[in-house]
Amino acid sequence: MNFRPLWEYLQQAQALAFYVEAGYLVLASLLGGFIGAQREATNHSAGLRTHVLVCLGACLLTRIHFVNGDPGRIAAQVVTGIGFLGAGVILRRGLSVRGLTTAATVWVVAAVGISCGAGGLYAASATLATALVLFTLTVGRWSENLIHRNERQTTLTITVSRHKGAVSAALTALTEAGATVSAFETEDLPDGRRVLLVTLRMRPDVKEQDVCDELNQALPDATIEWV
Repeated sequence: MNFRPLWEYLQQAQALAFYVEAGYLVLASLLGGFIGAQREATNHSAGLRTHVLVCLGACLLTRIHFVNGDPGRIAAQVVTGIGFLGAGVILRRGLSVRGLTTAATVWVVAAVGISCGAGGLYAASATLATALVLFTLTVGRWSENLIHRNERQTTLTITVSRHKGAVSAALTALTEAGATVSAFETEDLPDGRRVLLVTLRMRPDVKEQDVCDELNQALPDATIEWV
């Protein structure tokens, strides 16, 4: 009996399976790269390499457990692990928080990688999801700028006596005056006073005098200076 045709068929089947597996990994790398390139172009902390590695790793782990284990279990573990990675790109300074969008893209890229690893229609869904992510990142920024186009940004310094509740009272007063706090820093002076440096976004209908009136009502001993 000639087993050569059977052996050649098995070799061809193995080669085809390898190409399929490689295709999923390449697809995951490309999709993660597209999203990462957008983050890299806008100078964010997690850029091209991070997104490619996250997407590729999620795809590879899913493919391994898709064949030899429970894919749902590994997907849950990947999502949990990505949560810690995403937290690492979030920066907080005062009340200003940066990196939330980048953390969200890292999380979405992990989902894209898992979808690529699941194969079939899920891989097609990953491609569509990537296009939607890129659309959201580009058009979403333009939409945000359009929404806030009439707002002006300004900074004021509030000097008060150092006592409990001064910071929360200042924030409440600013909010009631219609201003939006975009950044906030504090510094304690040797004479027992505290300086609050606040960056505000203000609509055209919000007047500086209204903000001062609210602050003076909440903090009668405050000294206010617009920068």
